[in-house]
Amino acid sequence: MNPFFTVVIPVFNKEKYVGRALESVLGQTYNDFEIIVVCDPSTDKSNEVVERYSQSKVKVLYREQPGPGGYAARNLGIKHARGQWIAFLDADDIWLENHLEVAFSCINKYTGHKVYTCARMLDESNVRKLDEFSKSQSADNLSLSFYDYLQYSIKGRRAINSNSVVIKKDALNGYIWFPEGRADCSGDLYLWVYLLAHCERFIWSSNVASVSFRDVSDVSVNSLPNMQLNLDLFDEIKNLLNNDEIKSLKIYINRLNRMAWFVYAKKGIREKSLRNYFYWGVGDNIYCLKWIGISILPVSLINKMRKLKR
Repeated sequence: MNPFFTVVIPVFNKEKYVGRALESVLGQTYNDFEIIVVCDPSTDKSNEVVERYSQSKVKVLYREQPGPGGYAARNLGIKHARGQWIAFLDADDIWLENHLEVAFSCINKYTGHKVYTCARMLDESNVRKLDEFSKSQSADNLSLSFYDYLQYSIKGRRAINSNSVVIKKDALNGYIWFPEGRADCSGDLYLWVYLLAHCERFIWSSNVASVSFRDVSDVSVNSLPNMQLNLDLFDEIKNLLNNDEIKSLKIYINRLNRMAWFVYAKKGIREKSLRNYFYWGVGDNIYCLKWIGISILPVSLINKMRKLKR
């Protein structure tokens, strides 16, 4: 009999942390799940740690080439999943023990939805803070639309994170979920938009289900976001959207590409003009002009401004 959940954990050079992650899944109060660990070729002893947990609940897959962002690893895990619902956990983070139990309850209470997510904690230097979206809410549970997701995300309050989301396996039949080969980082943000454009609504729970450790770098220092991917995303889903969603998505992409451009600047890389990555005529021109003005400053000055802001 197939399990209700499949938990996919991509692993690359996480020797110090992957055992902690696996323990947090194996300690769940809800027990009908399998774990698929997908190991990219690590240079530390991550694989040895994973192999200690080999049991009926834990299946280990090995890839020959490392994939940026863990996207190819996650997609391989999804391909081999037997569960009706797919959950994810980064190898350096943890779940709280009732995550799957609360997810199961919400899935059965709010039938018809294909995406469930919940509150999460961010840990930096042993100080834990609730994520920005959850801090803005007072309800226990919410049914939110794609438009709602965009509006909150424009304000920097994204409701979905890879450690907290649970997705029905048939939500994107025939589609490769994470953008492997198209992005080194931030590919999960692409997926949430693509997914919600197709599923239309999702359930959010105030239950705190996971802890993301900010002190552990999960992205290579050489990884760079792909601004063109965000523009491609719009073209891929625009025919599914109404006018309000189209306008909001363009504004959200402006935010994503502004942040991405300054990742390049931080590394001393001059991308082509930021204006080429903005959508105009959606009531966002003042925002765009402001950041274009800042972007033409010397990179050294931009980085000094970033430090002063902190």
